[in-house]
Amino acid sequence: MQNVSNVNKKIETETERFHSAMLMVREFSRIDTKKQCLAFKKSYGPIRRNGKNIKNSEILSYAKHFAVALKNFDEAWLLMPSDERRGLLLRQIQAEFNVAPVTKSKVYFHISKGKQPVLRMRSDNLLATIWLTLAEMLQENRNTQKCDHCGIWFVPNERRRTASRYAFCCEDHQIKFHNQRKGRK
Repeated sequence: MQNVSNVNKKIETETERFHSAMLMVREFSRIDTKKQCLAFKKSYGPIRRNGKNIKNSEILSYAKHFAVALKNFDEAWLLMPSDERRGLLLRQIQAEFNVAPVTKSKVYFHISKGKQPVLRMRSDNLLATIWLTLAEMLQENRNTQKCDHCGIWFVPNERRRTASRYAFCCEDHQIKFHNQRKGRK
């Protein structure tokens, strides 16, 4: 029988890994220069397809293509499930995903915090991982947000309500932001 603390550590590690992947996805979608390609590869490693490194010009093309899918996801994420626009956006993402460069993947089950079995996938390359992470973000209904105070992307603890106008990576930044708006220091 597995120790409960080991199981909890594994869940935390999976959650942290997913959060890191979500932030990587956001960073990939913002690549629009060769310099940014090099910085991304330096941070995350080479981007390969069929075992060969992809040229920066191809990475720029993939990033631009991916940015459109992520933009559709950002919009769909804020809409109610019954909204027709959300359905259209998700179908567009599905079409993009179905032609995405996802190659060999390992499929396995993961037991979520709610004790639900969830299908997980591991890929053999970074580009496929980026697309699979977007698919998981869709499945889990999770997204990243940009802090309105410092501009850093973060993974919120819970989905932001559409009525909420601002997002903050921490409580301290929320306080500082509102104090600045009111002219206080």
